[in-house]
Amino acid sequence: MIEILGVPTTETHLRGALWSLVVNFIINGAGFCIAAHFIAVWAAALAYWRWSNVDTRWTTKVTSSGKAT
Repeated sequence: MIEILGVPTTETHLRGALWSLVVNFIINGAGFCIAAHFIAVWAAALAYWRWSNVDTRWTTKVTSSGKAT
């Protein structure tokens, strides 16, 4: 969307706060920030999984009769 809005902005010389933001937007920096957030959320989820014993709380214990307890 930023790329699509950038073309008419530069061709028609639009002015204003929104248009200057579109023209000066650093898309590579935004991509790196998004990737960093994915890695941070993944690391937090992995740490939570390992240290809070989620797997033992979510598994059901099955008795010898086949019924879940």
